Amino acid sequence: MTDLAARFQRFARDECHGSSPLYERLALGIASDRELLALARIGASNTRQVPVPNLFLAAVHYLLLLDPTAALGRFYPDLAGVRWSSGDPFPVFHAFCRTRHTQIRRLLRTRLVQTNEVRRSACLLPAFALVANQGGAASLGLIEIGASAGLNLLWDRYGYRYDGRRLGDEAATVQLACTVRGCPPPLPAHLPVVSFRVGIDLQPVDVRSRASARWLLALVWPEHRDRACLLRSAIEVARAHPPPLVRGNAVDVLEEQLSLIPRGARACVFHSFTFNQLTLESKARIDALLIAQSRRRALTRISLEYSKGPSPRELSPQLRLIRYLGDRLEGRLLARCDPHGGWIKWASQPS
Repeated sequence: MTDLAARFQRFARDECHGSSPLYERLALGIASDRELLALARIGASNTRQVPVPNLFLAAVHYLLLLDPTAALGRFYPDLAGVRWSSGDPFPVFHAFCRTRHTQIRRLLRTRLVQTNEVRRSACLLPAFALVANQGGAASLGLIEIGASAGLNLLWDRYGYRYDGRRLGDEAATVQLACTVRGCPPPLPAHLPVVSFRVGIDLQPVDVRSRASARWLLALVWPEHRDRACLLRSAIEVARAHPPPLVRGNAVDVLEEQLSLIPRGARACVFHSFTFNQLTLESKARIDALLIAQSRRRALTRISLEYSKGPSPRELSPQLRLIRYLGDRLEGRLLARCDPHGGWIKWASQPS
């Protein structure tokens, strides 16, 4: 079995099972098909850890959003609705990829996996509140690495519900519900003030472009219609209040953006489901840069990323807070979270 075939199998087993039966079946089928693996391999990169299964399936989804009447569309719940077919989608998927291979190849070469999962803001909010309370800063200065369209940079424009507790703007068009498991997170009385915000991305997504907005929707799995609905609402917020976005590699542009944060603001770098696409060298360089910068001002990084769980097969998204202290860094596990922000379980003890 090739490495790419194994990646599709892991994607089906660890990420799709219990969440997307369609993608689970398609990923397992692709893993056993040399022709489709060769097509999917076009999206791989020698310089980045590209999540090829996500990219390949999103490329097909994008083309279906352009042509929802295609035969394959009847297997996609977000396109077929009540006409959704529960039969085996793989033969039709294979035929679709054969006839659209030129368009798929173009998307694999030009697009990135830039999922903007808006509900993750509900997991990030308690961490932002903790950072805001450190050192008595009047406001937050936020830099997001891997910002995509910057929808999570606009988290303070959304409304939140943690079981019975409400925060934010109750009249906002984007309302995020997050279930609390076990120990509740330390929620603030009011949302922290943000005085500076910017997103860094290799290829920022401008949601004013219909094609770019469609790509974001294509990255949402077909069964997750509530996620797509939230995304559409957040796109409208971003069109009305465009977040500042900078094109570039974080290693190259992060230092300059940090220098722009007002001195009275608490500097905070954050990222969600982005570092899995960075090389170990890039991660180390970012840490080294932040350590050096922390000799000039207090710096905190918030990380919401996958990490290995108790068993080798289990992937567990963790919310972590990392403080940079001049010559070293200190990390603390804050919570375990649902990959799409549906629930949060706060850590009862720092670790």
